[in-house]
Amino acid sequence: MDGCVSVIMPAYNSGDYIAKSIDSVLAQTYENFELIVINDCSTDNTLNIIRTYDDHRIIAINMTHNSGVAEARNEGIRRASGQFIAFLDSDDMWKPTKLQTQIDTLLRSNCHCCHTAYNRITEDGNIISTVNCKKLVSLKDMLKHNEIGNLTGLYDVYALGKIYQETIGHEDYLMWLNIMSNTDSVGIQLPLAEYRVRKSSLSSNKFKSLRWHYEILKKIIGFKPVKLSYLMMSYVFLTINKRY
Repeated sequence: MDGCVSVIMPAYNSGDYIAKSIDSVLAQTYENFELIVINDCSTDNTLNIIRTYDDHRIIAINMTHNSGVAEARNEGIRRASGQFIAFLDSDDMWKPTKLQTQIDTLLRSNCHCCHTAYNRITEDGNIISTVNCKKLVSLKDMLKHNEIGNLTGLYDVYALGKIYQETIGHEDYLMWLNIMSNTDSVGIQLPLAEYRVRKSSLSSNKFKSLRWHYEILKKIIGFKPVKLSYLMMSYVFLTINKRY
């Protein structure tokens, strides 16, 4: 479907937040989208909330067993029929002009990928900080530091094909690395998304994130010690600089 954005939303026990996430997609000024919500065998009221929506653009998928976020996203990607793919977790939100601004920017550029700045918010929705973004991100930039917040990224399937995730720590980072091996990403320096910082979030443990980053660069990409040391030092420095 030309111009259609397939929005991939994995959900697991997201009853407290998923309605706000879905509402933020339905409120988009860019209306040519499909929202694929993948219920990963939630044990709370997540599925009941999804079923309250009566909108033909929402496609609900129920996993047969709890598979984790990477496989849930992959199931959504497999079902996606749009020209573009974007991601939004079931506790995060978008600003109403997010998709329209990205599509307009992407069509004016020579890139097949686009990202934006975003706000970090508390569990109650209060803004903690704004994470800015580069105007243009290359693979070289991404190897030093993850410059694309997963909830902000959007890429052109017609140009790049469907890029799937592996079941590892930082699965979204590795996916964007694979995407960036074929295109640069143009950045929009407006915070058009809100990332909810939850105490239970796996990615909130910075030491785990550091280890995951190291394992991707060493075991999957295969960088040698000198290059690996340089990239890891860059990662630590840029993460501290970005946050503080």
